[in-house]
Formats: sequence, structure tokens, C-alpha cells
Amino acid sequence: MRYTAELGIGVPEALRKDVLGKLWYVVEGLTGLELDAARADRVHFELATPDDGVAAQARERMIEVAKRMVAGYRPASYRVLAECRGAGGATDDPHAGLVASGDLHHFGRGRWGLGPVVGALVELLESDLHSLGLDLGTVPHRFPTLIGADTLASCKYFESFPHSLTIASHLREDLGAIQTFAREARVVDGHLSADASAFAPSECLLSPAVCFHLYQSLAGSRLEATVRARATGKCFRYESGGLDGLGRLWDFTMSECVAVGTQAEVLAFRERGLERSRALFEAWGLTLDVHTATDPFFVDVFAKQALFQAAFDLKFEASATLPYRKEPLAIGSFNYHQDFFGRAFDIQSAEGRPAHTACVAFGIERFVLAFLAQHGTAPGRWPASVRDRWSEP
Repeated sequence: MRYTAELGIGVPEALRKDVLGKLWYVVEGLTGLELDAARADRVHFELATPDDGVAAQARERMIEVAKRMVAGYRPASYRVLAECRGAGGATDDPHAGLVASGDLHHFGRGRWGLGPVVGALVELLESDLHSLGLDLGTVPHRFPTLIGADTLASCKYFESFPHSLTIASHLREDLGAIQTFAREARVVDGHLSADASAFAPSECLLSPAVCFHLYQSLAGSRLEATVRARATGKCFRYESGGLDGLGRLWDFTMSECVAVGTQAEVLAFRERGLERSRALFEAWGLTLDVHTATDPFFVDVFAKQALFQAAFDLKFEASATLPYRKEPLAIGSFNYHQDFFGRAFDIQSAEGRPAHTACVAFGIERFVLAFLAQHGTAPGRWPASVRDRWSEP
């Protein structure tokens, strides 16, 4: 059933994506959410199970969230740092065609498998990103998918992005609990139904980023020189109703190049990463902008954090055009963390001060989706710089 919330305040265009992202979390059971096409002060939403009481609660919370975010909002001086204009002529959403051809497999909400064509494109992209990493002077690392709760606590992740966490556990080392679980565990409506007391306390979570393990590995050290590392791994971020095909996965692949050192060194690293990435975008024929960006979550500090991030150029984002939808898709970012991780993990630069960090990161599946959305799924229509290097599976 469709419901409407009158927000009582217009949402500025630059803020609409962020506001909608927060509204998905006001109540459980939201299955649809959109800003009215003609009015920026009205939101339409749907519930999995129609319930006027829950709908009323959702309206109340949506109004509260929108008013608090808009009231504290001040337009930031966002800048475009680079523009790429490819010659792609596709206009259709590629998902349906890729599923029909066996090149995408849907395993559940936020979980997609890649078939031959998409898988081959991913291998080609990973080869290009490997070359980019070499050009940035990075050395290879591999990190676990599991990350310790203590590491995320040091990163302040529980306080900053709790909504996206995926918590891992196992059964308690107790024969009775294990036997009871084996006897009684069921899947009900796609969810595991079991006695919660059978599970051990959560020591680990599924990692939401690749670079956190690197900082932990350097904890308590004084660097003799700048550390430049690269790694590719699985990341997990739960995005509620925002989970949408390859554009927003619960389980996705991230490729990161990271620098740990002095402020001047890591900023130079990021600048070189941006320059080298622009050549990568052009080689893939992508249409996108690289611009300043922000990513705070909490409503109470949204405006303050957004202004801080924008004012100090902490985050640059590569946003690619998706011809089949209005909103662009972020496929990569160029981040400067100041000395946050240096202080959090007691990492000192060669100067004896808390180390600064920066990273150049790409979402593999998102990058490939942007390419297919702009150029189509037929290899004959792809740019020669990709087509000539692509091996048909």
C-alpha cells in the first residue's frame, strides 16, 4: 500500500539523495520510497505489510529527519575537478538482458553473481587497476574478509556507520547448543530462525572496507618511509532499501590503493591517483565527473560533518552517468583522512607525528555497471581500447 508523508519543508536538490538515504531507516518494512516528482516537500512510501499505525510512525520520523537535515544544511562549495565524456550510446538498464544471457545471477537481496561476459570485464578492469597501483608505487597485500570488532571500534565505525554493519558469529562451543540448533533451526520467509542463545558473542564482522586491516597491521609503529599498499577484497555494507542491482550491493568488491605517511606525501599520492584514474576512465570511454563529496550518516551531525569534509577537500568522488536513471553512480573515490587513522592506531610518520593517510578506491561491480549502462552489453559496440583487449569467454 502506498502512503504519503508531508514533510512541511522543501528538500534542496543537492540534499535529496542524502535525505532519502536516511529515510530508509526510519522504520522496518519499507519496500518503496521516493520524493514526489513535482514537490520537494512530499515523500511517497510503501510498507511490506500495510499498517496505518506503522505508517503514522514512519511519517512522524520522516518529518523529523527531513526537518533536522534541512534546517542545518548550508550549501557547500562543491567543485568539479575532472570531466570525462565518453561516446557511449546505450540507454537501457543492462540488468535484465544480462540475467537473460546468463551473465548475471540474482541470489537474493544485495547478492549478485557474475557470469562469463561480466566476469571477463571484471578481470580486465582488475588488470588495469593493478597497473594503476604499480604506477602509484604500491605493493600487494591481501586481507581477511572478517575484521575484528576491536579494529572497527578503533576506526570509530560503530559510531559513524552502524546502519551498514554485517555481524558475523558462530555457534557456541557447547554440544547441547549445537545439537539443539541442528534439530530446531529453520528457514522462515527466507530468514534463519533459531534460538539466539546458541550463538557465540561476535568477535568479528564482515569488513566494510579494505584499508582498515592495513592500519591495524601498522599499529604502534614509526614508519621509516611512506607505506604504499594495494589490495582488492570483498566488502559488506547493508544499505536497506537502497540495495539495487550492481549499483548497490550488500556484498561487493573493492580495489584500494592506500598511502600512509606525511601529509605532503599522501596528498601527492592522492593527486597522482586522480591523474592516473582519469586516464583509466578515458580508456574505458566513460562519461563521468570527479567532484568534491561528503558521506556523513547521522542526522544530528550531518550538516557539520558535510561542511567539514567539503571545506577541507577530504573526499573526491567519481560519479558516472547511468543513462537509464536520473541519479549518477559513484564508482570510485579519492579520500584524504588527515591523521585520523594515524592517531587511532598510533602510527607515526618518519617525522614522529601521527601519520596521515589517503586512498584511491574503486567499486569493481559499479565500475563495470557504468560501462555496460553507457556502452551496452554487445562487445561490438564497446570502445576499441576495451574491445581489443577483451577475451571472449
